Amino acid sequence: MRYRLCLLKKEPFSGILSAIGILGGRNEELPVALFDSDSQGKATAKLLREGLYAAEPKLVLEVEPFTGLADSEIEDLLPPELLARELDWWQRGSDVPFADEMKAGTAIVPQIEAWAAKHKVELAKPGWKVELAKRVKQRLLADGPDAVAKDVLDRWENVFATFQLVRTTPTTAAKTP
Repeated sequence: MRYRLCLLKKEPFSGILSAIGILGGRNEELPVALFDSDSQGKATAKLLREGLYAAEPKLVLEVEPFTGLADSEIEDLLPPELLARELDWWQRGSDVPFADEMKAGTAIVPQIEAWAAKHKVELAKPGWKVELAKRVKQRLLADGPDAVAKDVLDRWENVFATFQLVRTTPTTAAKTP
């Protein structure tokens, strides 16, 4: 089974609907959608489950069941140490590296935003996440899969296995993690 992975920003909602229509293709099959588990992501997922995905709500997933972290976002699926290292390399202006203040077991995006505010580090809105993602992607490609902890690789495998499960299981029987 082939998957097309597309990360969409949550705003505006109408843009998401357009993208879903395009991704569905000629057979109009709805794609599996994975959303952040912050308040905005939950609201968008709820709107989709009650609207466009009403017949197949199992196809709308959230990040939290995969991370076990409240308010988690897509970034929480990545190795936190790698995110911290790339953020600190990129935002070298702070006297205190983010890695020194990062707390395990909580969503990373709010931590980064709090650290930046505390240490007067300017994170360009809305583009800072995109820039960090590019840096993390380059590091992952350069270092290869052996540099990623087994628990993170297992988490990624679980995400894609769930994509396949919800796509192939009848709507009444499918359960997400």
